[in-house]
Amino acid sequence: LRINAFRLRSQLGLQGPKPNLLFGNVLEFIDPNVKWEEDQSVLFKKLKRQYGDVYGIYLGPQLNVVVTDLDVARDILIKKFSYFTDRSNIAILEKKPMSECLFNLRQQEWKDIRCTVVHTFSNRIMREMASSCLPKIMKFLDGLDSYAASGTAFDIYKNFQVLTVDVIAQCAFALDLDLNESQNRQFLENCRQLFDGYDFNESWLIRLSLIFPEMIWFLKPFVSFTKFSKAEQRIVNDLREVLLKKKRFQV
Repeated sequence: LRINAFRLRSQLGLQGPKPNLLFGNVLEFIDPNVKWEEDQSVLFKKLKRQYGDVYGIYLGPQLNVVVTDLDVARDILIKKFSYFTDRSNIAILEKKPMSECLFNLRQQEWKDIRCTVVHTFSNRIMREMASSCLPKIMKFLDGLDSYAASGTAFDIYKNFQVLTVDVIAQCAFALDLDLNESQNRQFLENCRQLFDGYDFNESWLIRLSLIFPEMIWFLKPFVSFTKFSKAEQRIVNDLREVLLKKKRFQV
């Protein structure tokens, strides 16, 4: 089966690095000292120089097509988006409630939910949300002013993380956390653990599930013991509590 999977790339007329029978091209991505996103950036630029704007790589037996041609990307993301609605998924994470979130839905189910959600982003609602987020943005900018005045270098990514989670908590969870001042950043830490757990170099479970998808049945029971699963459950519980409170107020 793996040999047949590795033939697919050439059948599609694509080029790419030669895959290992067991790991595909995964070994080229693994560096315990580098975050997955950073590793991708460097390696993909190298592969583009070797194989062009459109090429294929294998994560285990799964072929992934990398597109850097802007015209092709425009077709995929805009002009012919209806053909590319399904996102790539990590099978081991397909469990409720996250299996029912917008990113993981498939085909008609995704389209039905999207039609419902799109009304949430009307001009009126976006304006209302923008005004509620403005104080958080001003605090964020004030914090940057203090760094600028001191003349010291800093990692702005962490500051953006705080702002992003603060805004999402306000708009989606109805939680006014004020993470810039609060000493209790549990919500932020839950989010960090959730997304760090999806890091390819960080999670052995994610790595094994991609390399050996035939082992999913064996690996799934271990998901509930991972940091990102526990963080996910805490976030879901927070959201459920907010929804229950809103429901009581509406009755």
